[in-house]
Amino acid sequence: MPPSNLIGDDGGCDDGGCAATVAPIGEEILLDYVVAANSLSGISSEKGEKHYKAKNKWYAGSVFGLFSAVCEQKLATLGIADDDLTKAIASYPVWLCDDDSRETADFIGIDEMDKRIAFVHAKVSKEVSSSGYSVTSLQESGRQAQASLVFISRGTPSTVWNAKRWTSVVQANTIPLKGRNRIFKDGNGLTAAQLNELLVRVTANPSFDREVWIVAARTIERAALANALDKDPMPNRLRQFLMHWDALQTTCARASVRMRLFCD
Repeated sequence: MPPSNLIGDDGGCDDGGCAATVAPIGEEILLDYVVAANSLSGISSEKGEKHYKAKNKWYAGSVFGLFSAVCEQKLATLGIADDDLTKAIASYPVWLCDDDSRETADFIGIDEMDKRIAFVHAKVSKEVSSSGYSVTSLQESGRQAQASLVFISRGTPSTVWNAKRWTSVVQANTIPLKGRNRIFKDGNGLTAAQLNELLVRVTANPSFDREVWIVAARTIERAALANALDKDPMPNRLRQFLMHWDALQTTCARASVRMRLFCD
């Protein structure tokens, strides 16, 4: 998406003070990148460590649980309706959880046949912003997404990727999720060593389409964004949101990476 007139090529403000009116960004353009997902409506936690003992609550109440439910084909059993997010997750044959203090992303999806790779960053806020879209949460998620670009766009493998990593238990903050290793979907039976080799090979292949997803629950409401875009004058909070959004979009575009935002 073309940046607004607040963002210059160097990431600064074209007008010198960021005081000018934001150039109108048509709803049809901004919202093309923002996807509402009903499956996020019941989510209150990113990793769901407090729900893990009650497994069904973990599946439905956390982003990590939702990814696991899709990969294990449990949506119908759990009563979670299929939507654009769950369909997007299901379309990838391989999902690896890279989450920890040395992560490149929370999840990495690989589709070798269709030559696609996705790096996913999850964000769950404690409280829904009164405006329906949190500038602070977008900033935090955006920084994580930008940090992952070195791995997804330059073909540089992380030094912590190895077969042993993928068979280790997912650590949800201080609580290990016993029985849940980092291989959420194994591409029809690939071993940890084969999955690691695939990941390293795919990230080094510039012919693959690359995406960064931000999966944000209790953080951004698509309908609230659509309503705010229709207002005249534009709310100041939306101006701030668009400034950070444009900067993130521009950074991803320069790295030939598409960005998608899944939200409430």
